[in-house]
Amino acid sequence: MRQVQLLDTSIIVELLEVPGESSRHVETVTELDRRSESPIELQMPVASLVEAGGHVGRIVGGYQRRECASRLKAMVLGTLERVAPWSFTRQFLEMGDLLIVAEFRRLRANLDRRVVDVDVWTYDGNLRAVIDDLKSN
Repeated sequence: MRQVQLLDTSIIVELLEVPGESSRHVETVTELDRRSESPIELQMPVASLVEAGGHVGRIVGGYQRRECASRLKAMVLGTLERVAPWSFTRQFLEMGDLLIVAEFRRLRANLDRRVVDVDVWTYDGNLRAVIDDLKSN
């Protein structure tokens, strides 16, 4: 059976050694090495990457923030160049799409479906599929 594991923000923060938030860096790197040598397929959700960027952006010290941002940049470039032990999730909704889905869910929860049909007008096939799935449930 194929095994896929998504990297949570907490793992990325440890790999980046975000000051004040990273306390298990060595343990995390060791575990990453172990998983990289196994048949586990690691994938990084873009949402985790964005959240990690937020953690980096909140680093108070300018020098530390710059150093950590450089590590984040290297992480992204390594992923894009396919030298990192993970890949970006193959099909994903962008952050704006996730906000649209959240608003769609909020409207559907607060409006009577017998009276109001909530939908999303989009040319994006991934977003359309998610909305259609939500509408069918």
